[in-house]
Amino acid sequence: MSNWNQANPRFRRPRHLGREQSGSLTVGLKAFFGRFGRGDKFKGAVFILIVLIIAGAVWALKPHFAGFVAPETPSVPEVKAPPSPSIQGPMLPALPALPEGSWSLYADQKAKEDVTFVVVEIGGTVSQSLESVGLSRNYSQKLINLLEQEKLLPVIQPGASFKAVWRDPARAETDLLRIEFAAAEGQRPLIFRPGGEEGFFRYTLAARPLTIHQATQAEVEDTFWSAGERAGLEPRVIMNLTDLLASQIDFVSDIRSGDSFQLLFRGQYQEGLLVAAPDILMIRMTNGDEKYEFYRHENAQGLVGFYDTAFRSIHKTFFKSPLQFTRISSGFTQNRFHPILKIVRPHLGVDYAAPAGTPVSTVADGQVEFAGRRGGYGLLVVIRHGQTYQTMYGHLSRIAKGIQTGAEVKQGDLIGYVGSTGLATGPHLDFRLRRNNAFVDPIPEMAKQEGQALPAEERAGFSEEVTAAQSRLKELLSWDSSL
Repeated sequence: MSNWNQANPRFRRPRHLGREQSGSLTVGLKAFFGRFGRGDKFKGAVFILIVLIIAGAVWALKPHFAGFVAPETPSVPEVKAPPSPSIQGPMLPALPALPEGSWSLYADQKAKEDVTFVVVEIGGTVSQSLESVGLSRNYSQKLINLLEQEKLLPVIQPGASFKAVWRDPARAETDLLRIEFAAAEGQRPLIFRPGGEEGFFRYTLAARPLTIHQATQAEVEDTFWSAGERAGLEPRVIMNLTDLLASQIDFVSDIRSGDSFQLLFRGQYQEGLLVAAPDILMIRMTNGDEKYEFYRHENAQGLVGFYDTAFRSIHKTFFKSPLQFTRISSGFTQNRFHPILKIVRPHLGVDYAAPAGTPVSTVADGQVEFAGRRGGYGLLVVIRHGQTYQTMYGHLSRIAKGIQTGAEVKQGDLIGYVGSTGLATGPHLDFRLRRNNAFVDPIPEMAKQEGQALPAEERAGFSEEVTAAQSRLKELLSWDSSL
């Protein structure tokens, strides 16, 4: 055999199969069928068919033999759906105002709602998704028509979702409240509600918070805080309420069983969730023999204040006390036996007993004149309030950060913490008040201070706000009592 033949076996094959090639399955079969003669096209076709059948059988059995290795499944690259584009629908008319009513009615409705949810899958259709959340074929088609009309069908891709909210778990079609469509997870939903000529109409609920007015009332049994909780108030509403009344009432020492309050407030809600701190609109408070009633008013400059029906501000010059205390351990007197010095001498302040570390706040706006250690006062903070008054806070365990000579402070700012530094037998605050550089009894002096009255030009508008608030409070409380 020539070198060319050895190098190119594809082009030079022997006409007759030799004995040395009998190990080849294909060659052996050709040799076997060659006995029946050559040139017969039918026999040739049969030969090829049998070869293919045998080859297929061998291939199928190949993984079952130890000598063979099953072929690896070829990896198919993952095909990801293209990201859903943001939906920019046409501008819609403003929503009508939510009918005024009790928040408890709205909450009662939310509690009864039933929700069904589906995510659009690869290969799924919009109609299948809508039927999965409970819509009939007829209702589904009406919504599809609206989606097509607003050119939203192209953005409904795998990963988009539909949520149906029903008025009742029975899910009768007439109980459908809305359909929410989100083009992608985390995207703000579009809201479709039944009604209108097309069977549905659209608006973006999430784009506009709902202002909901609420009213509540409660009677104090043990603490004001627990009364607020029983009335359904969030902690921040209770805190806002106590802050507003801090110059009128001391919520530690003045509150007693039988006190009561009524409250009108409003909140901004999105899908039932409060998104901002509620605004208190009206407060009625009975504290022992005292009655308080204040209304919110915003002037033309956007400044908010609270005033009573005589146009007096809720904010007096001073808070009633600078801290939450357990008791007054020593009052203002000219003759007091000092427990450490063992002598009788004047006590020109008020001692508020309180646990060490209790926060201490300034009772009025002012400027820090001194912050540091001073003799028997221990750690002391002195604050000047205008030209007339000066307050002193002694025996502190530490002074708050930023409280130093020259610092400006606002009423209620933290200035330090209760301690027993200096001449003190236990943790308490020695609080003193000077008027024109002479010490005076803080309690009656601070109680008689009045805040700035409402300007005369704003009183007519304020009186209209008072009438509206009183009417709304009465309406909402009557609704709540009927539940």
